[in-house]
Amino acid sequence: MGYGPELVRALSKELSSLLEGKSISKIEGGKDWILFRMRDKNVFVSWGQENFGMTLLSTKQALLCKELKPIRGGLPLALNKYLSGGRIKSIRQEKMDRVIAIDIRRFVGAGIENEYTVTIELMGRLSNVILLDREGTIIEPARHVHPDVNRYRSVLPGQTYVSPPPVQGISPDGIERSNVIDYLKKPIGIGKKLSKSLLIEIERGSLTQDEVLSDLKKTLNGEGIIQDIGDYTSIWPRPLESGKVRQGGAIEIFRRISLWRALEQVRFKLVSEGKKKLSKRIKSLDRHIEGVSRQLKMIDEAGAFRIKGEAILSNLHMIPSRTSEIELPYWDEEGREVRLSVKLNPDLSPSANAAIYFKKYKKYSADEKSVLAHRGKVLKEKEDMEAELDNLSRIEDIGLLRQMVSEISGNSDDARKDKRRKKNKEEKEPPYIRYDFQDSLILVGLNERGNRHVTFRMAGPDDIWFHIHEMPGSHVILKTPPKDQVLLDTAIRICASLSVYYSKGAKLPSSSVDYTSRKHVRHIQGAGPAQVTYKNSDSITVNSDLWRELLREPTRDHEEERNENS
Repeated sequence: MGYGPELVRALSKELSSLLEGKSISKIEGGKDWILFRMRDKNVFVSWGQENFGMTLLSTKQALLCKELKPIRGGLPLALNKYLSGGRIKSIRQEKMDRVIAIDIRRFVGAGIENEYTVTIELMGRLSNVILLDREGTIIEPARHVHPDVNRYRSVLPGQTYVSPPPVQGISPDGIERSNVIDYLKKPIGIGKKLSKSLLIEIERGSLTQDEVLSDLKKTLNGEGIIQDIGDYTSIWPRPLESGKVRQGGAIEIFRRISLWRALEQVRFKLVSEGKKKLSKRIKSLDRHIEGVSRQLKMIDEAGAFRIKGEAILSNLHMIPSRTSEIELPYWDEEGREVRLSVKLNPDLSPSANAAIYFKKYKKYSADEKSVLAHRGKVLKEKEDMEAELDNLSRIEDIGLLRQMVSEISGNSDDARKDKRRKKNKEEKEPPYIRYDFQDSLILVGLNERGNRHVTFRMAGPDDIWFHIHEMPGSHVILKTPPKDQVLLDTAIRICASLSVYYSKGAKLPSSSVDYTSRKHVRHIQGAGPAQVTYKNSDSITVNSDLWRELLREPTRDHEEERNENS
């Protein structure tokens, strides 16, 4: 998704009207973003290849930036040094291009003031943020550009700033009806995708040249309706045939382009990382289950391995070297002689072959019931991991995702052996989601630890416990159930639907959910952390989307509140 200089102009005008004269209290940032903190507003700037833009954030929205991994050095450090305590003098678009300049004045005492400019180049993968002094000398850029990389200009500290290469075309100054078409073929001030759409609409007759000329003046003044033309976001005073109107002003649109897109990239990486690690562990469990299944099949043959090993040792003198198979005498428990056909590895000695048979006997001799119980336990562990794998894609809260991926990593590496780190992990609150309904609270566990936590630590005896019927899934708790019967029925349907949504049955048309008072739920001794048995339950059949209709889906505001309170 791209955008042109016409949208940048609209953004600069909105920002200028809101920020000129505002004082900057602090600057923080990461490898591809910075945040100018002010008293009641925060300016977010990003120069990532997929999320380059600039916008305003509320105090709650600014808290989400911690998920983008702040750093202390680089450009954020330089901006803090030179601009902290400064006041924004002006915000403007540079040379009708996708460049915004912020002039900042900072008093240093004794009537002395310094002026700086932050130049923000919104150029896709070439985007940059550059701090300049009063003379236009570069103090610090976000990206250093060396002469061997760019022949037109270099961007390095101490050098005079040179603007990006100018767009070759016709300036909109002095455009009249007679040369509108020529301008649209090689425009300056608007993007080529917008001009191409305008040319098509003129050709079709849906727009006249006079209308385009009038609308162009408004657009260059930052006025218009924001709309998508394919994968290009633009602004024009009237809806275009090829455009899809978007709600909100330039600041709001750029918030989606920059911050929300950056957060979505972080979320995508976390989900991918978590899925990769869980899939690896599930494959390991599959191999373990195959081994246990082989053991079950070989239990009956374990005794035969021992007998063959004993027969070899009893008849070492009868076995010629390099024999692959031989018939040996053996006396059973009743003293009767039997003849055994024994296969041998000709490359090994008879005693080494006997050792192999004894090793197989030791490996496969086991109590069938205990092996079956172990196999069931491993299968249940695999089911829980598969449910956790499904839940990863459904979690929007990046903090929760990061916690879940951290736990997945911690459960699979050698760090578990470190007692101190293990103790710290156990002290962390397991991952779960909270939903508010009237005066009640709904809790959803997101993995085994989260399920155990919401069921046995957070729920009271009279709270209601929910779980999808006979499928792996999350434990859901309705804390402080409503006393009003209508509200209680709605709450039960919401919780039941959430039980389906966070389970292996999420994609089914509908599923049955069991629910009962928490006091009727008991942990199965010796089983996994969240494996339970329950009684006195009722059932309800719902689908996985019903809760969205009955309960407002968690929004960015919910995530911001969570982060603000954490």
